[in-house]
Amino acid sequence: MDKLFNLDGFFPKNLSSSSEIVRLDDAVFITKGESDGKTYTCKKKIGNIVKVKVKVKVTDSDKIIYVVTYNDDGAVLKSVSGNVIYAGNSCDSFSKKFGGGKWGYANDGMLITLGDKVVSFPNQKSNIEGCSL
Repeated sequence: MDKLFNLDGFFPKNLSSSSEIVRLDDAVFITKGESDGKTYTCKKKIGNIVKVKVKVKVTDSDKIIYVVTYNDDGAVLKSVSGNVIYAGNSCDSFSKKFGGGKWGYANDGMLITLGDKVVSFPNQKSNIEGCSL
């Protein structure tokens, strides 16, 4: 590879810089330059969620009302009867009662599969984008 591309010619000679890693996790990378003391931050967008502070209510095809809240992992749907469904940013779903599955948008609504169970929300969408079935 070095014979095909002379990468040494792309960079100035006698130039060096070192940085200390201040923070490194799945969302942020922060370094501090040892020579100039400047802090450099690189933030990663986590998932494809659009966060909202208000609670949203959705009704499934069986007329069960769910209150939807959002967190960094996706959405949490809680029914009046206490059933909880998790809809993740990576289009995964889970319920303690029915198990795991997938979720997404289809036919102008939202579908959640949980094992053999399918929960549908006709003509309704969550604030998570990019999931389709």
